Amino acid sequence: MVRQLLSVGIALFLTACVPIPAEPPAASEQAGPCVSNERALLIGETVETEPSADLAGYIDIVGVESRLRDQVLTVVIHLRDIPEKLTFHRDGVKISQMEYSWMAWISEGGHIEPWADEIEKFTRFKHQLITAHFADRVDPLVLKSAAITSLAHSKVFVLKKYEDSKRDYPWYAEPIWKARTDVSHERDTLTMTGYVPGITYD
Repeated sequence: MVRQLLSVGIALFLTACVPIPAEPPAASEQAGPCVSNERALLIGETVETEPSADLAGYIDIVGVESRLRDQVLTVVIHLRDIPEKLTFHRDGVKISQMEYSWMAWISEGGHIEPWADEIEKFTRFKHQLITAHFADRVDPLVLKSAAITSLAHSKVFVLKKYEDSKRDYPWYAEPIWKARTDVSHERDTLTMTGYVPGITYD
Protein backbone atom coordinates (compact mmCIF):
# COMPACT_ATOMS: atom_id res chain seq x y z
CA MET A 1 0.00 0.00 0.00
CA VAL A 2 2.81 2.42 0.84
CA ARG A 3 4.45 1.78 -2.53
CA GLN A 4 1.13 2.35 -4.28
CA LEU A 5 0.58 5.67 -2.50
CA LEU A 6 4.04 6.92 -3.30
CA SER A 7 3.71 5.91 -6.94
CA VAL A 8 0.74 8.24 -7.31
CA GLY A 9 3.16 11.14 -7.11
CA ILE A 10 0.41 13.51 -6.05
CA ALA A 11 0.23 15.65 -2.96
CA LEU A 12 -2.58 17.66 -1.46
CA PHE A 13 -2.24 20.82 0.57
CA LEU A 14 -5.39 21.63 2.51
CA THR A 15 -6.45 25.12 3.52
CA ALA A 16 -9.54 26.49 5.22
CA CYS A 17 -9.82 30.25 5.22
CA VAL A 18 -11.87 33.15 6.41
CA PRO A 19 -10.38 36.03 4.39
CA ILE A 20 -12.25 38.69 6.40
CA PRO A 21 -11.12 39.01 10.04
CA ALA A 22 -13.79 38.46 12.70
CA GLU A 23 -13.14 41.97 14.00
CA PRO A 24 -12.00 44.89 11.85
CA PRO A 25 -8.27 45.57 12.43
CA ALA A 26 -7.12 48.81 13.93
CA ALA A 27 -6.24 51.53 11.43
CA SER A 28 -2.55 50.99 12.12
CA GLU A 29 -2.72 47.21 11.52
CA GLN A 30 -2.35 45.48 8.17
CA ALA A 31 -4.80 42.61 7.83
CA GLY A 32 -3.44 39.34 6.46
CA PRO A 33 -4.97 37.58 3.43
CA CYS A 34 -6.78 35.01 5.58
CA VAL A 35 -6.74 32.99 8.75
CA SER A 36 -5.79 29.48 7.74
CA ASN A 37 -5.00 26.02 9.00
CA GLU A 38 -2.91 24.02 6.53
CA ARG A 39 -2.29 20.28 6.23
CA ALA A 40 -0.33 18.27 3.65
CA LEU A 41 -0.84 14.61 2.72
CA LEU A 42 -0.56 12.02 -0.05
CA ILE A 43 -3.73 10.86 -1.73
CA GLY A 44 -5.06 7.86 0.17
CA GLU A 45 -3.46 9.00 3.40
CA THR A 46 -5.46 9.90 6.54
CA VAL A 47 -4.17 12.65 8.81
CA GLU A 48 -5.38 13.68 12.27
CA THR A 49 -4.26 16.76 14.19
CA GLU A 50 -4.95 18.51 17.46
CA PRO A 51 -7.65 21.21 17.48
CA SER A 52 -6.62 24.85 17.71
CA ALA A 53 -8.06 27.34 20.16
CA ASP A 54 -7.03 30.18 17.84
CA LEU A 55 -9.34 29.26 14.95
CA ALA A 56 -13.09 29.15 14.46
CA GLY A 57 -14.40 25.59 14.52
CA TYR A 58 -15.50 25.62 10.87
CA ILE A 59 -11.95 26.33 9.61
CA ASP A 60 -10.06 24.33 12.24
CA ILE A 61 -8.91 21.20 10.37
CA VAL A 62 -8.59 18.26 12.79
CA GLY A 63 -8.42 15.48 10.21
CA VAL A 64 -8.29 14.80 6.47
CA GLU A 65 -9.08 11.77 4.31
CA SER A 66 -8.71 11.48 0.55
CA ARG A 67 -9.34 8.95 -2.17
CA LEU A 68 -9.06 8.81 -5.95
CA ARG A 69 -11.11 6.82 -8.44
CA ASP A 70 -11.02 7.28 -12.21
CA GLN A 71 -9.58 10.80 -11.82
CA VAL A 72 -12.39 11.76 -9.43
CA LEU A 73 -10.82 13.09 -6.27
CA THR A 74 -12.67 13.10 -2.95
CA VAL A 75 -11.30 15.05 -0.01
CA VAL A 76 -12.99 14.75 3.39
CA ILE A 77 -12.06 17.59 5.73
CA HIS A 78 -12.83 16.94 9.39
CA LEU A 79 -13.43 20.23 11.19
CA ARG A 80 -13.71 20.91 14.90
CA ASP A 81 -17.26 22.23 14.52
CA ILE A 82 -19.53 23.07 11.60
CA PRO A 83 -22.58 25.08 12.65
CA GLU A 84 -25.91 24.57 10.91
CA LYS A 85 -25.59 28.10 9.53
CA LEU A 86 -22.81 30.65 8.98
CA THR A 87 -23.10 34.42 8.75
CA PHE A 88 -22.52 35.69 5.22
CA HIS A 89 -21.85 39.24 4.00
CA ARG A 90 -20.21 40.16 7.29
CA ASP A 91 -18.99 43.64 8.10
CA GLY A 92 -15.96 44.41 5.96
CA VAL A 93 -16.87 42.10 3.07
CA LYS A 94 -16.84 43.79 -0.34
CA ILE A 95 -18.85 42.90 -3.43
CA SER A 96 -17.36 39.89 -5.33
CA GLN A 97 -14.82 39.29 -2.54
CA MET A 98 -14.16 35.73 -1.35
CA GLU A 99 -15.58 35.45 2.16
CA TYR A 100 -15.11 31.76 3.04
CA SER A 101 -13.07 28.99 1.43
CA TRP A 102 -12.07 25.37 1.93
CA MET A 103 -9.60 24.15 -0.66
CA ALA A 104 -7.17 21.43 -1.64
CA TRP A 105 -4.08 22.40 -3.64
CA ILE A 106 -3.04 19.46 -5.83
CA SER A 107 0.57 18.80 -6.81
CA GLU A 108 1.17 16.09 -9.41
CA GLY A 109 4.81 15.90 -8.43
CA GLY A 110 4.09 14.94 -4.85
CA HIS A 111 6.62 17.56 -3.75
CA ILE A 112 5.66 19.56 -0.67
CA GLU A 113 7.82 22.25 0.88
CA PRO A 114 7.10 25.54 2.64
CA TRP A 115 6.89 28.60 0.42
CA ALA A 116 7.33 32.31 0.99
CA ASP A 117 4.35 33.81 -0.82
CA GLU A 118 1.32 33.21 -3.02
CA ILE A 119 3.31 33.29 -6.27
CA GLU A 120 5.49 30.44 -5.03
CA LYS A 121 2.35 28.47 -4.19
CA PHE A 122 1.12 28.73 -7.75
CA THR A 123 4.43 27.45 -9.14
CA ARG A 124 4.22 24.22 -7.12
CA PHE A 125 0.63 23.17 -7.74
CA LYS A 126 -1.40 22.49 -10.87
CA HIS A 127 -5.02 22.17 -9.68
CA GLN A 128 -7.33 23.31 -6.89
CA LEU A 129 -10.44 21.63 -5.57
CA ILE A 130 -12.27 24.41 -3.79
CA THR A 131 -15.50 25.27 -2.03
CA ALA A 132 -15.87 29.01 -1.60
CA HIS A 133 -18.34 31.84 -1.18
CA PHE A 134 -17.95 35.10 -3.04
CA ALA A 135 -20.08 38.03 -1.94
CA ASP A 136 -23.07 38.65 -4.18
CA ARG A 137 -22.71 41.14 -7.01
CA VAL A 138 -25.35 43.40 -5.51
CA ASP A 139 -25.14 46.66 -3.63
CA PRO A 140 -25.68 46.92 -0.75
CA LEU A 141 -24.74 43.52 0.67
CA VAL A 142 -27.37 42.16 3.05
CA LEU A 143 -26.32 40.15 6.10
CA LYS A 144 -27.42 36.52 5.70
CA SER A 145 -27.49 33.44 7.89
CA ALA A 146 -27.38 30.30 5.78
CA ALA A 147 -26.00 26.78 5.42
CA ILE A 148 -22.59 26.48 3.74
CA THR A 149 -23.91 24.47 0.80
CA SER A 150 -26.68 26.97 0.08
CA LEU A 151 -24.29 29.83 -0.76
CA ALA A 152 -20.81 28.35 -1.25
CA HIS A 153 -19.99 26.82 -4.65
CA SER A 154 -17.50 24.07 -5.52
CA LYS A 155 -15.23 23.84 -8.57
CA VAL A 156 -12.00 22.36 -9.86
CA PHE A 157 -9.51 24.97 -11.07
CA VAL A 158 -6.39 24.62 -13.19
CA LEU A 159 -3.54 26.99 -12.37
CA LYS A 160 -2.09 28.78 -15.39
CA LYS A 161 0.58 31.34 -16.11
CA TYR A 162 0.02 34.51 -18.14
CA GLU A 163 2.04 34.66 -21.34
CA ASP A 164 3.12 38.14 -20.31
CA SER A 165 5.88 37.29 -17.84
CA LYS A 166 6.30 40.91 -16.75
CA ARG A 167 3.21 40.83 -14.55
CA ASP A 168 3.71 41.21 -10.79
CA TYR A 169 1.28 38.31 -10.27
CA PRO A 170 1.77 36.02 -13.30
CA TRP A 171 -0.45 33.11 -12.25
CA TYR A 172 -4.21 32.72 -12.34
CA ALA A 173 -6.80 30.03 -11.62
CA GLU A 174 -9.23 28.98 -14.37
CA PRO A 175 -12.36 26.96 -13.49
CA ILE A 176 -12.65 23.76 -15.54
CA TRP A 177 -15.26 21.58 -13.79
CA LYS A 178 -18.03 21.94 -11.29
CA ALA A 179 -17.52 19.95 -8.11
CA ARG A 180 -19.76 18.78 -5.27
CA THR A 181 -19.66 19.59 -1.58
CA ASP A 182 -21.46 17.63 1.13
CA VAL A 183 -21.57 18.80 4.74
CA SER A 184 -22.26 16.53 7.70
CA HIS A 185 -23.06 18.32 10.95
CA GLU A 186 -23.17 15.03 12.82
CA ARG A 187 -19.57 14.18 11.85
CA ASP A 188 -18.40 17.81 11.35
CA THR A 189 -17.09 17.02 7.88
CA LEU A 190 -16.95 18.94 4.65
CA THR A 191 -16.49 16.61 1.67
CA MET A 192 -15.39 17.90 -1.73
CA THR A 193 -15.59 15.69 -4.84
CA GLY A 194 -14.42 16.72 -8.28
CA TYR A 195 -12.93 15.47 -11.54
CA VAL A 196 -9.23 16.37 -11.78
CA PRO A 197 -7.91 15.57 -15.27
CA GLY A 198 -4.61 13.79 -15.61
CA ILE A 199 -4.47 12.27 -12.14
CA THR A 200 -4.10 8.49 -12.11
CA TYR A 201 -2.41 5.74 -10.11
CA ASP A 202 -0.26 4.78 -13.12
